[in-house]
Amino acid sequence: AATRLNEDLVAGGRVWLERDVSETDTFDRLLRHVWLNRDGEWLNVNAEIVRLGLAYASSYPPDTLYDHVYAAAEEEARQSGVGLCAPGF
Repeated sequence: AATRLNEDLVAGGRVWLERDVSETDTFDRLLRHVWLNRDGEWLNVNAEIVRLGLAYASSYPPDTLYDHVYAAAEEEARQSGVGLCAPGF
């Protein structure tokens, strides 16, 4: 579901990839914060996926630039009871 949402969010758009501290994780995957500009407004795609309850916010120091944003997005998902934060999930 998270993969489909990610595809839907960025389909046909141009994304900006922002590096935090590390280039890759321990599995050699590229680490980036993904941004999408929609009509002059910037959307943090990572945070949107968390806000919609399709991922949990996790902290992996030293890459903590937006930890507060992701934590707030997860709290919003919990308050809304959506996705992974839905009652009984």
